Amino acid sequence: MFSRFVFILSVSFLFSCQHENTSQTAVPDNRVLTNADGDYIQLPDALKFLSDWKKENNLTVQWMQEPDNLHPCNGRTLSRAIVFTLIHRSLLSIDPMTRKLKADLVKEIPVSHDGLTYRFELKDEPAFDDGAQLTVDDVIFSFKAYTCPLVNVSGRSALNNLLNIVKDNSNARAFTVTMKKVLAQNLFILTDFPILEKKFYDADDALKNYPVNWVNVEDQPGMNKTFPTAWAAAFNDGKYGNDPALINGLGAYKVKSWERGQTLTLEMKKNHWTEKLSAEILNQFYPKQINFKIITDENAILLAARNQEFDASFWLPSKVLLELHKDSSFTKNYNSCYTASYDFSYIGFNLKPQESKRTDFFSDLNVRKAFAMLTPVDLMIQNLFSDKALRMSGIVSPLKKDIFNDDLKSYSFNIDEAKKLLSDAGWKDLDGDKILDKIINGKKTDLKVELIFPLGPSVIQDMALMLKDVYAKAGIDLQPQVLDPNALGGKMVSHDFDLFMSGLSSSSAPSDYTGTWSTAAWLNHENNFTGFGSAASDALIDSINVTLDEAKRAQLEKAFQKMVYDNYPIIPLYFNVKKIVVHKRWVNAIVCFDKPYILFGQLELLNEKKQPE
Repeated sequence: MFSRFVFILSVSFLFSCQHENTSQTAVPDNRVLTNADGDYIQLPDALKFLSDWKKENNLTVQWMQEPDNLHPCNGRTLSRAIVFTLIHRSLLSIDPMTRKLKADLVKEIPVSHDGLTYRFELKDEPAFDDGAQLTVDDVIFSFKAYTCPLVNVSGRSALNNLLNIVKDNSNARAFTVTMKKVLAQNLFILTDFPILEKKFYDADDALKNYPVNWVNVEDQPGMNKTFPTAWAAAFNDGKYGNDPALINGLGAYKVKSWERGQTLTLEMKKNHWTEKLSAEILNQFYPKQINFKIITDENAILLAARNQEFDASFWLPSKVLLELHKDSSFTKNYNSCYTASYDFSYIGFNLKPQESKRTDFFSDLNVRKAFAMLTPVDLMIQNLFSDKALRMSGIVSPLKKDIFNDDLKSYSFNIDEAKKLLSDAGWKDLDGDKILDKIINGKKTDLKVELIFPLGPSVIQDMALMLKDVYAKAGIDLQPQVLDPNALGGKMVSHDFDLFMSGLSSSSAPSDYTGTWSTAAWLNHENNFTGFGSAASDALIDSINVTLDEAKRAQLEKAFQKMVYDNYPIIPLYFNVKKIVVHKRWVNAIVCFDKPYILFGQLELLNEKKQPE
């Protein structure tokens, strides 16, 4: 599960407001579109199917990085989240076009009279691949699996407030979810966890006598007193995230094949249960097959676009799309635009290196400030991203205008001031080798710092090399190391790094910062990789979670943003701008500011749609 930051609206407004959607037809210029341009972007439909366009109803999507895995619980990558929108379904979901909460597998969003209990009723139509109708037992099993302490779950802390799920005595399709506290994000946590088939993942009913809330299992009457170690070991097995035959979900697509490092292919399911629902756009699916194809080399992307080898992408390098805009054949065949997003890229410090026995470079605030001052973010955006990225000052996207703290200014680039801060922190060139050093625990230690970053587009490697050159001017020997997503994630989770460069996929949905910034998230090896946090920051996170008043919560949000800003646990880089392209042989191309950015399943082949007369 990816971190979801807070979208400030009162709970009652979110569930009752009648909102008229607004859209904007993308303009053919290089401006970055935001939610001020509309709730979503509607790319213009072509009026004629050209003779050299492919007629196959198979959609090919270019991307830069494949998922770490497709296990229902323990993956972390953005590409995994995109695939999950097509192969899984949840009780509730975020409508990507409006960024509002909507019912998905349940009939409606319930109204809670106490903010703690919510009664749901499942839709009758949802069914798994074997034809079995979705049941309440599947729902209860799913959340038992997600909350089981033996299961490797990324972002388990999001479910800390879940107390119980109980079947309804009078309606076999109904159940009640009970929360521990009244929190603004109580219902939104249900959007992040796909509902799984109990029979598929727990055929022996191993979790039958365990509670949804696993805390103090030993003290609960009628419950097993020992944990289901054998079941958990089997469920954690990587085969459930890598073998297409064992990737099972309620979505309209299934994984047909996966050639690691090349192509991940999804196939539309025949007679899928969504066909029985009303003609809501998000329940209509058109491409028979969706091929996610890895193309990372910029020249290869240019060639593939000119040869019409892919149909859609939100991951193009900026200079590639700018170059393609000069090509009349590209503009004849593709629509394109630039859109802001909630996702950001950053460099993280290891503030607590003792656990992984790393050198303590960054516990000193002055050292972190110095590294921030040495990071030429504006130059990166200008030279490497052709100004198609938004400079980042804090951890909240300016798309969230109600809570965005615009008092925070971007860290300034100043090599001389950085050198002074490093000197004040005790880092000197004692041996004249042009690398700063310091006596740590009685031993001379060079300021040789490893930076780990993901294998992917060349621009990321270019960023690392730029950092190496600039940092060297201050006497820092930066040692970049590129890793595949699984290896990178393993090092980040185990806190085995000096510096890492990565991204965080945020969202418009309400949430808390627990899984990313709390001290518990570091201790539990969740998404707090840096080790940031204190009793004061944890208390502020808790206050944000329990505050429902919109204005008060916004002030707390801004205070937390400043707390992170002042402590320098990360070097904020930029909010990602999505470079969107969709081939004109597809109509109904809807671009969103939230995941999945392009509604891939809703793209319809032009020659299969009634042509205008």
